[in-house]
Amino acid sequence: MGETTTAGDAELLVTAAPTSGWGTVYSRTGDWFPGLCLALLLVAVAGVRRQVCSVMSKSST
Repeated sequence: MGETTTAGDAELLVTAAPTSGWGTVYSRTGDWFPGLCLALLLVAVAGVRRQVCSVMSKSST
């Protein structure tokens, strides 16, 4: 499975890890994921702003 190396009081396990066939979330999803996050953030901010403006207008009348 792996090779254990002892250096003083510490032990280190060294093994091979696959470097192909696996990608990061970003490499699999591409640029649409950060764009989607930004769009959802803008929708959330607009909703909160609309709600605050609605509450402010009701309290002033």
